[in-house]
Amino acid sequence: MTLLDPNKALFKALQTMLRPLFRLLVRKGIGYPAFTELAKQLYVEAAWREEQAKGGRITDSRLSTLTGIHRKEIKRLRAELEQPPLPSERKAGLAAQLVSQWLGRDGYVNDDGTPRPLPYQSDDKDAPSFHALVQSITRDVHPRTLRDTLLEQGFLREDDQGRLILDEAGYVPDQSWEETLFFAGKNLGAHSATVVDNLLKTAPPQLDRAVYYYRLSEQSATELEQWAREAALELLRDFNRRAAELQAQDKARGEDGHGVHFGAYFHREEDKA
Repeated sequence: MTLLDPNKALFKALQTMLRPLFRLLVRKGIGYPAFTELAKQLYVEAAWREEQAKGGRITDSRLSTLTGIHRKEIKRLRAELEQPPLPSERKAGLAAQLVSQWLGRDGYVNDDGTPRPLPYQSDDKDAPSFHALVQSITRDVHPRTLRDTLLEQGFLREDDQGRLILDEAGYVPDQSWEETLFFAGKNLGAHSATVVDNLLKTAPPQLDRAVYYYRLSEQSATELEQWAREAALELLRDFNRRAAELQAQDKARGEDGHGVHFGAYFHREEDKA
């Protein structure tokens, strides 16, 4: 890449975006050959999606031309991309849905927005219960199995009346590496997609805002971090409740087809000399 390269600014931005991810690869002992294989898979997937959006027939030769990857490898790479979700990913997704629905449904939260303690099951089928909540989300996992798993993880606890209490503020999906990676990929992927869509101007600009401050003391940085955590949790709880209301309305009308991802992050570091 020369100084006159029209993509110089793009490569400069990519260095900043990817540097933390390469630090993760080095720490986890993932070498350059493994990364190049992943990069080839993603090149093929991206080219496939671009051509699919245009309509018409998609050939291996066309994908080879777009990506610079040999045509003989295209078929293999496409097959490797069509892998089902891992069990840990499915479990993490189910737990996240449980949190969202518990915090978003009428009858499942107190007046202040905190989650209500729930009986495991109720004789009244219309009354809020953990069993009814899980059954409304999935029929593939028995509510008792999910309850026992989440109790073991410390995500749920029982009070002296046998009701289940949700600790949504401290929720971390069982601390397993696979489930933590699931949410990391989902969140960073959604943010990256927002940035790319805005850069390509494929649609009206989506929300992507941040505030940066440097030359702060450690005490000030800690205070701001705590403030951000509390404010973000309150905002996400309000957003979740409204999203659950709208989802229920759309389901009743038979209208769907769109998804949203709204998040928050806080990063602190020492000033670079």
